[in-house]
Amino acid sequence: MLFIITVYRFGAVDELKRTLDSIASQKVGLHTSIIVCSNATESQIEWLQGYVSDGTIIIANQDLSLYDAMNIGLDNCGRGFVYFLNGGDSFVDSECVGTILHSVNNDCPSLFSTIQTCGDDRFLRDATSIGADIAPAHQGFVCHMDHIGELRFDLSLPIAADHYFMRSLIVKHGLVRHCDVIASFELGGISNYPCLRTVRSRYEYQGLYRSLLEFGKLFLRLILGKKFYYRVIFFKKFSRV
Repeated sequence: MLFIITVYRFGAVDELKRTLDSIASQKVGLHTSIIVCSNATESQIEWLQGYVSDGTIIIANQDLSLYDAMNIGLDNCGRGFVYFLNGGDSFVDSECVGTILHSVNNDCPSLFSTIQTCGDDRFLRDATSIGADIAPAHQGFVCHMDHIGELRFDLSLPIAADHYFMRSLIVKHGLVRHCDVIASFELGGISNYPCLRTVRSRYEYQGLYRSLLEFGKLFLRLILGKKFYYRVIFFKKFSRV
């Protein structure tokens, strides 16, 4: 069984539709969808209840932050594998759940390849070739609840809790890497899009050196713009496809 957790703050509904449609398209039905949404009106909750399939777990307006919502998702999982596909992210085809369940095992977490997009640019995040120093993307990370146990995202880390969550599991249980591409997601989230908030957070939680690096990235983004900023910082990390 695969538990697919989707976290979404209501805004542009098309983003959420893209995620839900990609889940509904999966040919292998051995999965349960858990949606943790915030900022939702009663009419939006009613729309969501009518849009998803029977058996979908919907938890609305109970979280305090992104990582709190992800923790709520974990709290509602049963025994099985866990995967996060947040609002705006999508499976790359209808075979992805089958690919995941065929490839994972109970011994350790798995990391699959993903596609990162910025407008028309697409960057392949190949799980089998990226270095250990590069933070794994949660859109490619699958782990069994037996390994996760009571571990949760640290709410005191506002921009990197997913990185430390995955790292903790990898250090303790190891990691199997897969070349299969399972998901696509848009760049620009809080953990990869430098701004004054991320500079301040890096300083508060990771020290002066990391905050200076983040400030350098912010300066580069402001000079180059979003598209060319990602092209520059990903030049040696990921290939454009």
